[in-house]
Amino acid sequence: MEQKLELFLFYIIKFIILLFPVKIRYKIAEGVGVLAYKLIKNRRKITHKNIKIAFPSISDEEVKRIAISSYKNIGKTFFELLWLKELKVELKGKEKLEKAIKKDKGIIFLSLHLDNWEVLGKAMSTNGFSISAVAKKQKNEKINKIINDIREGAGEGIKVIQKGKNTSSRELIKALKSKAIIGLISDQYMEDVEVDFFGKKTYAPAGAATFGVRFGIPVLMMYSVRNADNSHTVFIEDEIELLKTGDKKEDIIKNTQLFMKEIEKPIQKYPEQWFWQHKRWRN
Repeated sequence: MEQKLELFLFYIIKFIILLFPVKIRYKIAEGVGVLAYKLIKNRRKITHKNIKIAFPSISDEEVKRIAISSYKNIGKTFFELLWLKELKVELKGKEKLEKAIKKDKGIIFLSLHLDNWEVLGKAMSTNGFSISAVAKKQKNEKINKIINDIREGAGEGIKVIQKGKNTSSRELIKALKSKAIIGLISDQYMEDVEVDFFGKKTYAPAGAATFGVRFGIPVLMMYSVRNADNSHTVFIEDEIELLKTGDKKEDIIKNTQLFMKEIEKPIQKYPEQWFWQHKRWRN
């Protein structure tokens, strides 16, 4: 019954929001974001704490400004899923991707929850590339299918690999062996490897480093930035040179740390667009 109600609400929200012109949709999305900031006290505290950890020298007013901007961006990201296929997305760094493709080993894209991470697949597809992206499974099966259909329907060559206990690893290995392009969001907390992130100890997922070290696959950074007109620019950075000591276990640890330092860079540049609301530092 609960899942049916969630599905009903999803369709109602979709129907209502799409009645409005795009500019009004974004105003509503921002309003929902600000409302969430004001009403969900515990998450607001986590957001403020995280921002202060990353930028200890900034004022409380600046912390609040970044937090509210982040919530507005989340509101937009949530609602944009309803018209994902229509979003304007530009890809920069295509030549770096093409250079890595020539190695004929496949590619791992290291990414993060910046701007609207859902547009990364659309950017690839629009420029003639296929990509398989790992995504967290929603509890509601029907909504999960709708969201994945929207993601894959944003362009040709986009495939969602559902994150699960064993499924995602098997599918990832299969895709990597076939020299596919894989997208991994790697900025959230996961108890794989202890790392230094913004000067404080925490844990990070080791997937990108594990596959990069194990299969010798090029790893490139890819992330999206929201522009003032709510269009999106997706950036592809130069291939990250993997650290190699000869000890695979140590290499995974060192490269996971290396990747987290790379992830810090766009967050420092666009703090208003990162997802500060999750418990990034838990120890």
